[in-house]
Amino acid sequence: MIEKYSIEKGGFDNVAKCVYNVPAVFDIAKVYKRLIVAVAERRGISPVTALAGVYSSWMSGKIDDYNSSMYYETWQSLSIRSR
Repeated sequence: MIEKYSIEKGGFDNVAKCVYNVPAVFDIAKVYKRLIVAVAERRGISPVTALAGVYSSWMSGKIDDYNSSMYYETWQSLSIRSR
């Protein structure tokens, strides 16, 4: 999977760059879970395929940027944006 999606080696410390409080891991997981389930159902694909698509999309970077408003949007809104 690392090769398939060309994931580069490096530091991915997005917490250090935060201006605001960082959401708990379980809060972030809930956002991704709801989005992955919605994408899988809407597109008729497996959750694993939806997971790979969500995590490799432009939205993942926006959700993980806790200084932006994307993390705080509803999963329905995120689902619509993922089209």
